[in-house]
Parts: sequence; structure tokens; C-alpha cells
Amino acid sequence: MPQSEPITILIISEQAESIKLITIGLRGFFPGCFVEVAYSAEEASMWTRPNKWALILIDEECVAGSQSSLYGELKSRAPHAATLLLSDRSESSSALQALQADVDLFLSKKSPAFLTELLFCAREAIEKHQMKAALDHSQQRYPRRIDALRPP
Repeated sequence: MPQSEPITILIISEQAESIKLITIGLRGFFPGCFVEVAYSAEEASMWTRPNKWALILIDEECVAGSQSSLYGELKSRAPHAATLLLSDRSESSSALQALQADVDLFLSKKSPAFLTELLFCAREAIEKHQMKAALDHSQQRYPRRIDALRPP
């Protein structure tokens, strides 16, 4: 997948071993990607600099209790980023709750094909991120071109 700048991914999790496995998989699937890590919801909330995350992976255990505000915060800082909630739960009611909380995708870590599913969902989410960013860029440029063509 060609892109002009490296993909940046945020992982929010307290599980160091899980972060390591996911990072190795992502770097193998998306060569040259940057992976940033927050080890708690509080740490993720404290980041104030503008971010160009294409993908945000959130371990549900890490955000228990504070998730609704964290999702909104992250969306405001990285509006085009897709959010994937990684959960130990696998029932459909859990997935429905996550989607109602404005999470883009829900993945069960208990799935036997979890890492494979994660990589394919990540690819789809990143492609959507790139399309949204390109659309925004075009929408910002288009009115200026029309104004430039209007007679004075």
C-alpha cells in the first residue's frame, strides 16, 4: 500500500507482552510504521501534542471505567484515526456496547486468529484513514480554487 508518510499507530495497553506481539505483527505487515505506546488511559489522555495516528488500538482492560471520555478525547485529537477495541470478551453484546461507544471495530483477544484478524482490520482501517484525509484535503482545496476562478 503506497503512502507518502509512514503510518503511525497508537497502542493503549498495560500488557507489555501483548504490546510486543502486536508491534512485531504490525511492523511486519506495515514496514516503516511508527508504533507509539501508552501504558494507561491516563497516560494516553495526557498527550497534548497533535497526532497523526491512523490507527488506535485500545485494550479494554486498560480503559475500564474511563473509556467513554477517552474515546471522545482520542477522536478529537485524531479525527480520522480508526479505533479498535481489543477485548477478552467475545459475546455479541460486548461488541455492540463497544460500537455504541463510538469504537470503529471490536476484536476478541481470545479468538484463535486474533493477530491475523487484527492485521487485516488494521489494513482496512488505515486505508479508510487515508481516504478520509485525502477527502478533507480536497474539500479544503476545492473552495479556494473556485474563489480563484471567480472574476474580481
